[in-house]
Amino acid sequence: MNNKDFLYLDIPGANVKAIINFFEKLDISINPLTDNKSKNNIIIIPGVGNCKHHIEYINSLGLGKSFIQNNNIISICAGFQIMCKHIEEGPCIGLGLLDFDIKKITSSKQELNINTGFKECSDGKKYFFNHSYAAKYDDECSSDGIYFSFSGKKKIVSHIISEKDLHCQFHPELSGKYGIQLIYDFLKNIS
Repeated sequence: MNNKDFLYLDIPGANVKAIINFFEKLDISINPLTDNKSKNNIIIIPGVGNCKHHIEYINSLGLGKSFIQNNNIISICAGFQIMCKHIEEGPCIGLGLLDFDIKKITSSKQELNINTGFKECSDGKKYFFNHSYAAKYDDECSSDGIYFSFSGKKKIVSHIISEKDLHCQFHPELSGKYGIQLIYDFLKNIS
């Protein structure tokens, strides 16, 4: 597929085992990231867990914006959220690589404050979501590569695809054929 190494952040409490199993099923060898010297590789930042804990883990390894920018990134759920500017959970400051703030999904009598299950996204595919914080999607952020889904009646950013990175609020590793296809298509097209 390409000559880059696949490395994952072994964040305690994150869904690392599911990520490893997913990539093994795709016949892709994946290893833990052991230092902050990686360049031009594919770094997977897993989801599940508290964003503040994710940021603290990244800081403990000496990984910052420049490290992230020197690699291709696949960020999932909480991994996606820490790429943003401000995160209400914690609260904490994200890496600021995506121009969004992460806010708690508010509840009302008609809506739950958690977004879970398979949801259709603006790319016409259904992916598995399980989160209670999200980036709001509005018409100002509509552009190529930014997709949305709904949490109740509110539009949220579901995923962002660029030439270099893939950021998913959902879990591609739990999204069946659409998650597999999304990862394959991204890997075929990264620069």
